[in-house]
Amino acid sequence: MKKFLVFLTLLAGIVVFSQCNNDAKTEEAECAPDPNPNKSSELAILMRKMAAHADSTKGEVLAGKLTGSFPEEFRKILTAVPSDSMIKGEHFDAFASGYLKSLESLYSGQQDLDVHYKALVNSCVNCHENTCPGPLVRINKLKI
Repeated sequence: MKKFLVFLTLLAGIVVFSQCNNDAKTEEAECAPDPNPNKSSELAILMRKMAAHADSTKGEVLAGKLTGSFPEEFRKILTAVPSDSMIKGEHFDAFASGYLKSLESLYSGQQDLDVHYKALVNSCVNCHENTCPGPLVRINKLKI
């Protein structure tokens, strides 16, 4: 019986690790374990990617040079399924559209990257103050 449990544990480990590959297209967030025991929603996963992007973009903005291109995946904010359907509504859509406009401004090639980055972070703060305040601690760390 003990050998059987060891075998099952090893098999489960192999299955978990085989799903995370080193393919260049695989995002780091896709291989990270889900911190939510009830499975994170599509919107929560997207917002974690958005926060990671903002964090790396912060360094670029402080250096005065933005690399990369507009992250098209973030447009899914308007259609991603939340964990609580009550979150999505007209007010959420307005905040999400504001976020996308701020992100577009940041990547528009205009000067004053810091101004556009601050507007981007403020769009996150404004939404989360009204909808889901939990991530505000993390979002506030993105400020410059």
